[in-house]
Formats: sequence, C-alpha cells, structure tokens
Amino acid sequence: MYQYFQVLVSGSQPVFYSYLLVSLNYSYQGRLASEEIPGFAPFLQAVYLGKIDAETLIKGAVSQGKLDPDMANNDSYIRQVESALFLLRANGSSR
Repeated sequence: MYQYFQVLVSGSQPVFYSYLLVSLNYSYQGRLASEEIPGFAPFLQAVYLGKIDAETLIKGAVSQGKLDPDMANNDSYIRQVESALFLLRANGSSR
C-alpha cells in the first residue's frame, strides 16, 4: 500500500503530503473503523467499488482528530484525495 502513496503524491505540493497520507493511510490501516470506513483489503475493495469517496475519508479523519478540520474545506486537498482514490481504483481494475 505504501508504494501507492508514493506514486499518488509524487509531484504534489509538500504541504499536502502528510495530510494525504493521514487520510489514506489511517483509512487503509483500519484506524477509521469507528467512522464505518473498513481497513485493509475491504478498504481497497470499497474504494474500487466507489463506496468510499474523498468526502467520506476526510470527514472520518477529521472526526477522529487525525486531520486538521480546515482541510475539509480546502478544494486543492479534496481534489488530491479524489485523485489518489481514482488511482487506487485504476490500479485495482488491473488485477
């Protein structure tokens, strides 16, 4: 999973690097399960099926205190998370 994150954030603004990792990494690791976001393989499957979107991840991370609430209104950050999820879906479709 970490190699996905390296690809997803390459070329992105450094300020978003850690925030992007927070939203996706915590989700993947199952640390947002209390927000009804599954971890590990079920997380990847939910992303692939379109059941998890950027808004869901960001709200979950903010609710758990893992992400600065200001990021939920940052259009650039939201687009970066959307792009990361798109790449995860695209990668998943080739398996």
